[in-house]
Amino acid sequence: MNFPRLPKRAEKFFLSRSWENHFDNARLKRGQRLFSNEDASIDNLLVDVDSASFAFFTVTGSYAYEVEVNFTTNDRLYSFCDCPDEEKCKHIAAALYTLERHILENRPESESSESTASTAEISVDSWLENLTQSASADSEEDAEDEFPPSYKDRVIYLLGQEADYQNLGLHAYKGRLQKDGSFKITAHNVRTDYQEYNKPMFITNSDLRLLNQISLSSGRMYGSSSIYIDSSMFANILLECISTGRVILRQSVSVHDRTTTYLPIELGEDRVLSPSWSSTANNALKPSILIEPEPDELIYSTPKIYIDRSQNSVGKLDQTHPDEFLKQWLLGPKIPQDELDNVQQLIEKSANITGSETPDKPARLGKPKLSTAIPQLPKQNILVDLTPTAQFDIERTDASSPAILLQNSPVSNVLIGSLSFNYGDHSIKAEPFADTFTVTTANDITTIHRDQILESKLLRQLEHAPTLKLSKAFDEKLINQPYNDSVLFSKADSSNTHQWVAYISSEVPKLEAAGWTVNIGKLDYTLLDYDSFYEVISQNELKTEWFRFDLGVEYNGEKFSLIPALANAIASGMYESYDFDAAGGDLLAIPIDKKNTFINFPAKRFKLILDKVQDIFQHINGDGEIHIPQLRAATLVDDLDLEKSNQTLTELAALGAQLKNIKGLPKTRVPKNLNAELRDYQIEGFRWLQFLARYKLHGVLADDMGLGKTIQALTHILAEKNTKRNKGLPTLVVAPTSVIPNWRTEAAKFSPSLKVLLLHGSERHLNFTQIKNHDIVITSYALLQRDQALHTKQQYHIAILDESQYIKNAATKTTKVAYKLKANHRICLSGTPMENHLGELWSTFNFLMPGLLQSNKEFTSTFRTPIERHGDTARQISLNRRVGPLLLRRTKDVVAKELPPKTIIPHHISLTQEQTDLYESVRASMDKRVRDAISDQGLSKSQIIILDALLKLRQICCHPQLLKLKEAQKIQSSAKLDYLTNLLGTLIEEGRRILIFSQFTTMLGMIEKHLVKENIAFTKITGATRDREAPVEKFQTGKVPVFLISLKAGGTGLNLTAADTVIHYDPWWNPAAENQATDRAYRIGQDKPVFVHKLICQGTIEEHIQELQEKKAKLVESLLAGSTNKLSLTTETLNGLLAPIDV
Repeated sequence: MNFPRLPKRAEKFFLSRSWENHFDNARLKRGQRLFSNEDASIDNLLVDVDSASFAFFTVTGSYAYEVEVNFTTNDRLYSFCDCPDEEKCKHIAAALYTLERHILENRPESESSESTASTAEISVDSWLENLTQSASADSEEDAEDEFPPSYKDRVIYLLGQEADYQNLGLHAYKGRLQKDGSFKITAHNVRTDYQEYNKPMFITNSDLRLLNQISLSSGRMYGSSSIYIDSSMFANILLECISTGRVILRQSVSVHDRTTTYLPIELGEDRVLSPSWSSTANNALKPSILIEPEPDELIYSTPKIYIDRSQNSVGKLDQTHPDEFLKQWLLGPKIPQDELDNVQQLIEKSANITGSETPDKPARLGKPKLSTAIPQLPKQNILVDLTPTAQFDIERTDASSPAILLQNSPVSNVLIGSLSFNYGDHSIKAEPFADTFTVTTANDITTIHRDQILESKLLRQLEHAPTLKLSKAFDEKLINQPYNDSVLFSKADSSNTHQWVAYISSEVPKLEAAGWTVNIGKLDYTLLDYDSFYEVISQNELKTEWFRFDLGVEYNGEKFSLIPALANAIASGMYESYDFDAAGGDLLAIPIDKKNTFINFPAKRFKLILDKVQDIFQHINGDGEIHIPQLRAATLVDDLDLEKSNQTLTELAALGAQLKNIKGLPKTRVPKNLNAELRDYQIEGFRWLQFLARYKLHGVLADDMGLGKTIQALTHILAEKNTKRNKGLPTLVVAPTSVIPNWRTEAAKFSPSLKVLLLHGSERHLNFTQIKNHDIVITSYALLQRDQALHTKQQYHIAILDESQYIKNAATKTTKVAYKLKANHRICLSGTPMENHLGELWSTFNFLMPGLLQSNKEFTSTFRTPIERHGDTARQISLNRRVGPLLLRRTKDVVAKELPPKTIIPHHISLTQEQTDLYESVRASMDKRVRDAISDQGLSKSQIIILDALLKLRQICCHPQLLKLKEAQKIQSSAKLDYLTNLLGTLIEEGRRILIFSQFTTMLGMIEKHLVKENIAFTKITGATRDREAPVEKFQTGKVPVFLISLKAGGTGLNLTAADTVIHYDPWWNPAAENQATDRAYRIGQDKPVFVHKLICQGTIEEHIQELQEKKAKLVESLLAGSTNKLSLTTETLNGLLAPIDV
């Protein structure tokens, strides 16, 4: 039957017979027999247009089966047979041999010679192979079968004990060959009843024979795949299995799983076992056995074999004397020192000692002739007064071999330092600890008395070694020998190699100077001494306000940056425990690449970097470079005392010096067209703003409320216009709505030459095109967000955020718009740059100089959490150093000494009985609700419920009728309102001018009713007040004695120096908000003493609010002054807020 030719690629594939690798030997041979009997025939052969080939066969064995073969365009072979065999079967193999023959028979004549030769070669090769196999069938069985390269399953033979049977055994398992030549167990027990025709591929013919021997010789149940030491065939089968290269050694019964890898053991050289003598503790002699070199384990099998774990080998023992002689020999008594001479004479008189050995019986054929000679007594040497010297050996080794220190080590590549002591020519491992150490040879026994006191002192000198003692690193079951304290261990990764190199560099010379011998093996590292040291700060070409910092060493003309290595060392805490004070002139080993290359680095220099510039390593990028803002670059020049070798470094040094001394700032003249006479501190503030602008820095003018931040900013704007540094660009001022009129008024009053545009009101869009024609553009925070499309596109010369605490929350839309403003110079004005937590400070500086305080996440971990939660003084100082030069704050008591005194008077008021009962009822109810919520969803997710509970308690303190409960509405009186009524009567009689603040506008309404009833004139500002100037003018001109103000609406932007009395009706959580309100009266221009009255309900939540105010005030003070204490909202704090009334 004629069939089309296959593609050449397919023909080449089939003729190469690479497909044979997909079959195990048994199926392949059975397929060859079917092919030879011509039981396979091609039914059809299809080749499609894409050169894929399909062949269909009928193969007749016991039955007729249909076979399909598909050779695809991507050179993959797929086959199918409808026989029951799950693997690639003999029918498919026969079909493929048939297809091969079809290809050869149908090739063109032009290819015939080649094909004939090929066929001849294949036939001859096959013929010769068959001849070889038939001629040496016995040796073929012993030869290791070859496996396809990708096939890794093997039979492995495990030598060791099993948990349920304590005798030593050899166990056949299924395993997998690893890349490093080791094996991993994949299945326990292998069937031993396979035959050649049905064995799986991982069982070779040699394995089949060995498994059969194990099963027949085990002495246990038939089919067992284990043989134990009590079997007479144990040793012979073990030695034969070792020849396969697949015997592994288990170190511990307790350690055995499928993740452990084992290196195959080797067949060791034969060793000699002979009778000998050994010394006891009291220097007596006793008969013993000598094997050189001494193995770890002796197995009394036939023949006897030994196990040497350190060499990972097993070998045979040749013995000099027969077993019965050795048995009797070991039963001999101990011989004390005073009887040695007599025993020696008895030995010499023995019939077996006549100057030559007594002839033994003729040896049997094939068996060695054994001696019965009694060994002579050895010469004894007792060494008592030797002084030990220490020897420390450091090496890289493989702990996964069944060897050295660990049983079935979970790691392979390790660094080990081991201690031993040299007594003369004898080296003794430090452990196990013992009084004596004995060295035995055939003719001598040397006993050394060890100096344990001196050995202990020497051992303690390893306390600085950078590794773990084995007893600390691993479970004691893993430790192969008693090396718990004198052997130091670490994984051989880059970090530990680094520590070893550092130890070798700094500590080993000290050990050698103390008389130690230190042997350093191949640790695969390079340690270099540098030629010179460099530190560089250069300007970033893409960002003019940022600078690139690098430091490193030069070696052989090549520069090595140490930035990545130092950053890693700082991040990992690698040097935290290093004793720099004791280091003196020592050098540290610093890694400079991933190939274990190290540079010696001065320890003191590194300490300076740690102390001064740890923070700059937060700015490292993916390329291992550090880019820092100009301000940090300026302080860094001074921190590192860098040589002023170029203009950049000279300018940065000058900037750093001026930042530290504000009085040394350039004496910039106050603009002549300013219609005001500035105070000295205001001139300094103006010059500070000018200084920041000159160096393209940005900052916070954080003077106390009332010290004239607005006029200092106006002076700065005027100077920028006069000198034309603004290049015609306007200044944007963003302020709270309540403060906008104040800006307009003060600009007109003090700097009338500045053109001011107010973008406010519903028709503000009509003036958008006029921005470029004005010097100052004023808008509110609310309108900044609404008009963001306009402001974020406009280029401003200066962007000023007044009361910048309005952007304290980085997540709000308004804050995000502020971040996008384009301005050459950015300024924040705020008497309270931080009110509650350090996250507000980060938000402010993210507007001023993004990146200065890192990302919000990094800032939280580096500064906020350590300072707020842990009271970390060092981090507080570090933060102060970073933001200090950009934050100028003066307080009234320092710069405005002419201000009259301010007196704070707390008034503690007891609730009425009705208020007390209501308070306790609500408190108990809310306390249970809050605790249930915290139990269900945690403290952080219960904030709304907590705040609602606290609000209700605060309202009861002010007046029960603020609470919308029926029980509360029935109570008509309030102890605090009654107290205020009496206080107001007294103050008005004294002619006081009074500001009354409350957070509750409803409460102000109640106070207002009382004032109307008492016919007391007043004015009022709340959030609903549109015209704020009229009530201010009314109070300032003396038309009314009382001014009612809601804390949120009137706490900022008002100048009320006519007042001499401030009453805070209810306390607020934030002390800064209360201070701002107070400073409406206590500010520049005040010429009367100011009295501040705080009304506090005794024993209630209001007293706890006062305590929290004090803690927050300390946190803010620490930012602006120096230290901090721990402050956090905890369950303990909540317990205090919800506590019963303390009377």
